[in-house]
Amino acid sequence: MLKDAKASYYSSIISENASHPKVLFNAVDKLLNRKVERRSPTPPSTIELTNKFTDFFDKKIATIRTKLSNEAKTSTQSWEANKKPGHAEFKEFRVMSEREIEGFVDTIGKKFCDLDPILAAILKDCKSALLPVLINIVNMSFQSASMPAALKEAAIKPKLKKDNLDSKDYSNFRPISNLKGRDIFLNLPTDYGKSLIFQALPTMFDVVMPRQGSIVVVVCPLLNLSKDQAAYLNSLGTSAINISDVENEGDPRDVEAGKYPLVYGTPESWLDNDRWGSMLTNKVYSEKLCAIAVDEAHVIRQW
Repeated sequence: MLKDAKASYYSSIISENASHPKVLFNAVDKLLNRKVERRSPTPPSTIELTNKFTDFFDKKIATIRTKLSNEAKTSTQSWEANKKPGHAEFKEFRVMSEREIEGFVDTIGKKFCDLDPILAAILKDCKSALLPVLINIVNMSFQSASMPAALKEAAIKPKLKKDNLDSKDYSNFRPISNLKGRDIFLNLPTDYGKSLIFQALPTMFDVVMPRQGSIVVVVCPLLNLSKDQAAYLNSLGTSAINISDVENEGDPRDVEAGKYPLVYGTPESWLDNDRWGSMLTNKVYSEKLCAIAVDEAHVIRQW
């Protein structure tokens, strides 16, 4: 009976995650009881090791922030010089309803962080009693437009970038923290620069991970809009291409080789052309693709 239950469990994981190799490899490692030993430098004491990692990551974060700040100044100057006057005025966030907050609570995963004040399972069990408090906290945060200091902290677990790297070199480690899964709500009117979020991603990732050449794929149902955005980015020195008109704009092989940090295309272009669909899973895009953004999603009739 136990054997059948175990077989059924892993069969469901395999069938449900056929297109998610990371999940499949993790399942195989768990099935074969393969555990990667966590290695770290060996200083005289745990306290000294902690302090050395803290100093190293502090300096690394300070360097990244300086680079991002310099990039932001350059981008802002270019944007200020080319921006168009807007008439929309954004004064306040919309108040979140009980139903919306309850929906967020229901979608919380099982993972937790050492800094979490309460386990997700307990939060869900006590949902009815805690909802009024949660609604008040969320809406007060929107009204004050501030990020609580407690949410700016993270429990860091250093991890080797690759298992075969030298564990004595601190630069071979990256800080890992359980931040995935937090909801980010952005409510901005037209002409407030929402598209800048995904347009800035390649530059931001290249600052954090130099020489990797990050790629962002943008699905936009409005062909002329995406062509205008690609042309504007190229005028600013950021390589962008629209696969819907790639024959007139560039070489398809350059797109497949990952030479464009921003790759635009309509939903039809991505779905109807097998070349572009298979490109997303080739070796280059598997390593460099950092985000897929869906722009102007409200005009997509069917998903």
